[in-house]
Amino acid sequence: MSKLSQAGSVSKIAIGLVMPIMVGFFLGNKLDEKFGTAPWLTLLLLLIGVAIGFTWLYKSITSKDE
Repeated sequence: MSKLSQAGSVSKIAIGLVMPIMVGFFLGNKLDEKFGTAPWLTLLLLLIGVAIGFTWLYKSITSKDE
């Protein structure tokens, strides 16, 4: 595996793990501001983002297709 291919794999994993967490946090924060429910929606959507990110990571690592 070349260095460029390794860098691509690492960035794919980083983006796939971090993006759902960030989206959950920022979306939860905006909804908390709108509905005045701080910090509950932020925490809920953050935890959902973490679960989605780690589920994707597990499936990506255990996949035999790549």
